[in-house]
Amino acid sequence: MAALSGHPTTRQCVCEFSEARTLGSANEVPEYHRRPYILNYYRLQRPKIRDFFTWHNETLNIWTHLIGMVLFVVRAIHWYNGHIAMRRVAPFSFYSALVMLLLLAAITCLLASSLYHWRICTTLREHSCYLRLDHTGIMGMCLLQFVTGVSLGYSCEHPLQLAYLRLTGVIGVAMLAVVILPPLHNFQILTFSLCGVSGLLPCGHWFFIARTAQLQACAPFILATIIGYSACLTVFTKRWPECLSPGRFDLVGHSHQIFHVLVFLATAAYLEAIIVAHDLLQSDPASCVV
Repeated sequence: MAALSGHPTTRQCVCEFSEARTLGSANEVPEYHRRPYILNYYRLQRPKIRDFFTWHNETLNIWTHLIGMVLFVVRAIHWYNGHIAMRRVAPFSFYSALVMLLLLAAITCLLASSLYHWRICTTLREHSCYLRLDHTGIMGMCLLQFVTGVSLGYSCEHPLQLAYLRLTGVIGVAMLAVVILPPLHNFQILTFSLCGVSGLLPCGHWFFIARTAQLQACAPFILATIIGYSACLTVFTKRWPECLSPGRFDLVGHSHQIFHVLVFLATAAYLEAIIVAHDLLQSDPASCVV
């Protein structure tokens, strides 16, 4: 998952620098390829398949989300097969479709992130295209998290459900604007962060109206999600730990790698909360337990 930064406007990548040297320092690559406090192991050539299997400062950024994507694919297949197996008592519903769409959005988001980190060393135009793809994946997953969570969490409270879905629409417009409108690109970090924080409103409200079955089944996953995403934002904005020792964490352990792992864990926790909430609703719709 890429840094949510402004649209790059600096010089072209020097990817064809030398066939003899594949890696170099931050001074040898364009500014849009650099990461704060990461000093070495930048690729000097255009992306190749071998980049997936060689060491550079994007290797773990590629694989942390690529492995996460595969795990989400497995989870989606397992959930879908289990849901179809019990279809006689729990037919595939609108809520089921939302859950599947959310799983697909998470898979797509992680795939787009891996592709971006693979293709990061290329021309400015191509870099910008993959960056937009990455940000679009983030936006899509965030919006579907809102829509699915609100739809399931407030399925018994229709006025609140409608109100929070309208809030989701406002959030969606704001996120779309900063992605597609060049004058607003510099506000992407702020906008995405505020949109994420705004999700605490329906989430916090849910804790006060949720029934006992909901709280017991879903609350641990939701709390893990909040903690995980909060840690993501902290690590990402503070550039920890590489800010403490520039150059020491160039290959392993820098903030973007930690950020990727935390994003996967937080998203996985949220997906489990959604699946549990869905299964509660499907098991006995008349009781309105979700």
